[in-house]
Amino acid sequence: MMHQTSISRPRPFIMLGLLLMVMCSFSVNSAKSQTEGNAYQPKDSVLRKADSLWTLKLYEEAVPVYEKATWGENERELASGDLLFVRGKDSEMEKAISASTGEYTHVALVERDKNGYVWVFEADRQEGVRQIEFYEWVKEYANQYDVFRLAQPFDTADVISRAKRLLWKPYDDAFLPDNNKFYCSEFIYECFWKDGEHLFETRPMNWRDADGNIPDYWIEHFQKLGVPVPEGVPGTNPTDMSRSPLLGKIDLQ
Repeated sequence: MMHQTSISRPRPFIMLGLLLMVMCSFSVNSAKSQTEGNAYQPKDSVLRKADSLWTLKLYEEAVPVYEKATWGENERELASGDLLFVRGKDSEMEKAISASTGEYTHVALVERDKNGYVWVFEADRQEGVRQIEFYEWVKEYANQYDVFRLAQPFDTADVISRAKRLLWKPYDDAFLPDNNKFYCSEFIYECFWKDGEHLFETRPMNWRDADGNIPDYWIEHFQKLGVPVPEGVPGTNPTDMSRSPLLGKIDLQ
């Protein structure tokens, strides 16, 4: 009895896999070719993180949004311990802060890790103390921040270590000291120490505008919390902190 020789045929799912690999290779090369033709080149670190076509597409679509902000160039200049002071005046709270204290309404801390990635630590009103990558942070604050750097040597590793120990602590809506909650400049105040003392100073807080009146926003804010307006209570704010003689503004242009 004769036996027919069986011929092995490629299984359908193998063929499909090979086809997908070819398509993916073509798409990536095409995307890179288009990118190379643009005036703005995405950072190598961004491309390294694009571990799928979908992720790569998200990053490529995000680049034009921040081209005017030159966030890529700014990121290359940032160093651990730098402070990002924000001038935002969009929300009602930001307008009230600006009316009472001055130009800056928020401050955050920079870390450049051993792999070169840039992170931002900040006390966020919704999330509390958090750590977020700079390219995500700048989506909200593009063209609205200034960079300041300490003008004297300091222990950068200690600053970052203290920041990490405070991660996920709640935001301090009451703006009070020593309650294990932190508003933005209070968080920064707790990160910088030297010789067993805080590097930055506190001063009696002012909640009044240029006319000497407490804005309605603050009156309603503290009434909802059931606490008095902490007028005169020792504290910090971004504008006062930016004026510290210990800091110098960095020109990133």
